Amino acid sequence: MSMADLATTGRPDDGRRPQSPLGHDRRCIGLLPLLLLGFALTPCPAGAFFSDADVSSILVNRDRAARFDAPIVLLAHDTHVRLLGNGPRRTEEHLLWYVREPDAPATQAIRRPRIRVGQRLERFILQRCRIYRGADTLGVPPEAWELAAISGWPPAAYRSWSEATAELPALRRGDVVEIAYAIDNQWSQRRQASHWAAILLPHPEAPTLERHIVLNHPAALEGRARVFGAATTVIRHYGAEEPEWEILTGNLPPSGMGQVPPRMLFASDTPWSTVHRSLGPHYRHGARRCAESLAAVGDSLLTAARPTRARLAAVLEYVENHWQRVPRPLRTSDFYPRSPEEILNQRTADRLDRAMLVMGLGQAAKLQIEVFLAASTEEGFRPEFASPQQFDRVLVGTPVIEEGRFLLIDPWAGELTSAEKAARLPLLFGITEAVAGFREVTDDGQLVSRSFP
Repeated sequence: MSMADLATTGRPDDGRRPQSPLGHDRRCIGLLPLLLLGFALTPCPAGAFFSDADVSSILVNRDRAARFDAPIVLLAHDTHVRLLGNGPRRTEEHLLWYVREPDAPATQAIRRPRIRVGQRLERFILQRCRIYRGADTLGVPPEAWELAAISGWPPAAYRSWSEATAELPALRRGDVVEIAYAIDNQWSQRRQASHWAAILLPHPEAPTLERHIVLNHPAALEGRARVFGAATTVIRHYGAEEPEWEILTGNLPPSGMGQVPPRMLFASDTPWSTVHRSLGPHYRHGARRCAESLAAVGDSLLTAARPTRARLAAVLEYVENHWQRVPRPLRTSDFYPRSPEEILNQRTADRLDRAMLVMGLGQAAKLQIEVFLAASTEEGFRPEFASPQQFDRVLVGTPVIEEGRFLLIDPWAGELTSAEKAARLPLLFGITEAVAGFREVTDDGQLVSRSFP
């Protein structure tokens, strides 16, 4: 889909006027009107982005970056998150990449940037895209960017998620690629207010010379910010019009894939019961609507498999055969499930969607199903910091009457044996009413309350 086609891609949500995921914002004319009128992009006011003077200073560090044993190096990465109240937020990202090995796969990924955008509630706004080559500056025009289906994801998932992408000119050793953009998340009027935010410090595949993070939130909101996984201090600024938290660090190694990367979390200063009250109604609603839509399937599973384990195995098999996986890590989500209509009609499911399906179909098959957020490790978990973004897994569980035990499974793992093994995690947080709060399953299969020392 080209940028010129984007005028028709807006999706209504909660009665909102349809909007393009790439559009204008309150501070500047966006890309779409300019392109339709045939004008070149007029830069927006700098806002939280690096200024031209900042960029000139950053480029001086090219010599330092050249000494790294890495194909690409992040000379500087600036992130500014503005919580706008009751959920809406704006995230501004500004990255400058030094190219050391032009033919390396990591460099090719920078040449073809992929920035994920939610189709319903988010808009991508390009600030600038340039290549600095010696004394020359190559501009990448906005028409080089487009919205596309996410590579490697099921095509039907495009109706919920897409990626802003472009193909930049061939890169050379010593080039610096600059990409600055914003993502506006308008939130949904159907959701509870959310005052959680998670910001990664290092890049997973490249060292970072300079890392700067700023988070603002409404003055009426009490909040806390913490860094997890790194000995970095968060600075709390007082006296500003908007409360502000800031991190300035650098010389960060790549975080690596598959690890829990160092990250800054922000949460409103509320107890864990607020997390339960915010998410619980959405999880219960999603499961209930799935149960209603899959009632006939549930009846057939109940008829064919009476024992609890056999019914649960049949539920997992049905979901596995009828929904394609969307490989989106839970921590990159906002912890709210998609609407049941999207899950059912698109036949695609991420980890949270899959839990809603198993929960709903299990209820339709007359199983008592509960849902839990879970952490793969207790290391670094802060029980005094009430944020769902400390969790990386979503599990479901049911009492097995025949065995007198509570069976916990990870629906993402596939068939029942694997799902049961994958659910042996040290830390659970129940979302549904019957199991709300921190829980654990004892060796004899009893579900009990969990307390922290």
